[in-house]
Amino acid sequence: MDPPPGLESSEPVTTTQSEPRSNELPEAPEIHENGSTPSPYQHSHHFDTYHFVRYLETNGEFKRAQSEVLMKGIRGLLTQNMQMARKNLVSRSYIENESYLFQAACSELRNEMQNTKKLQVDQLRTERTRIQMEYDLLNQRFLAEIMSLKDELNGMFNDRKMVTRAEQRAMENKIQELNYKITILINSDLKSEIEKLRWTTTRRGLIAILALALVIVASIRINGNEKEVKKKKKKEQSINHQEQMHHDHGAEHVPMLETAESAANFVSLG
Repeated sequence: MDPPPGLESSEPVTTTQSEPRSNELPEAPEIHENGSTPSPYQHSHHFDTYHFVRYLETNGEFKRAQSEVLMKGIRGLLTQNMQMARKNLVSRSYIENESYLFQAACSELRNEMQNTKKLQVDQLRTERTRIQMEYDLLNQRFLAEIMSLKDELNGMFNDRKMVTRAEQRAMENKIQELNYKITILINSDLKSEIEKLRWTTTRRGLIAILALALVIVASIRINGNEKEVKKKKKKEQSINHQEQMHHDHGAEHVPMLETAESAANFVSLG
């Protein structure tokens, strides 16, 4: 069974006025998608009571009195609900008024916020310019102090360099004096040592020369003594031999003895 017309939606039903047909009843209403049904009368109802009753009689198998009772009950419920809705809900004019007031308040608030924003921006700009000026002044002071400190530091560095150079020169002079003294001491010590070594070497050389001379003289004397001894032995041997030969041969060997003596004399002279 399809739902009765006019109960699918609580929206008001708009009807259009048309001329009724003579001696004919109106046909069953057509149900649209929004739940409204066309009516031959131009009145605003919550639902079409006549078509609703006809629908109940034809499709619901209700009697005329039952259909009217159901229609009246539904109409009473709708009237009660509409009264409650009028009490609890607001009208379109009230909403429009409130929306207008809200838009006016929003525009006023927007204007006030824009003005406040402009004032704040102006204040921030002035504050920024003031801070920029203070920053520039502080920067200039800082740069001036830095330059003065730089000059003072350069002067201090130059003074320290001069003092350091003077100290270096003094140290170099002291080092040169010490080197000169050390050189003199070393040279004097070396000279004394060299003289000592010279006298020692000369003394040792003289001693060696004297020893060599004594050895040479001693060797010469020893050689001379040996030669003389040999000569004496030879002479004695020759004499003994000559005597023996003289005894053996007699007068024949006298010239030979003379020759032997002459030879011995020649050897001694040599």
